[in-house]
Amino acid sequence: MSAAPVSTEEVADAAGRRVRRYVNESIRAAAIRLGDEFAMWEFMCECGDLGCNETVVLPLSAFDRASEPGAVSAH
Repeated sequence: MSAAPVSTEEVADAAGRRVRRYVNESIRAAAIRLGDEFAMWEFMCECGDLGCNETVVLPLSAFDRASEPGAVSAH
């Protein structure tokens, strides 16, 4: 049984979500190092659209609940 073909756009969207999740995880780590877990932090939208520059303002607790890449979305 072979896997269904995947489009270049689907691969790019998935890569975009993973890269933005990596950046957001770095923001989370910096917030914890700064000791300001209860502040609001600006995270990148993880929609996967490579042209998206939207951000999402969340406390770390809300970011932590959005555990899957692509879960933090501005739209």
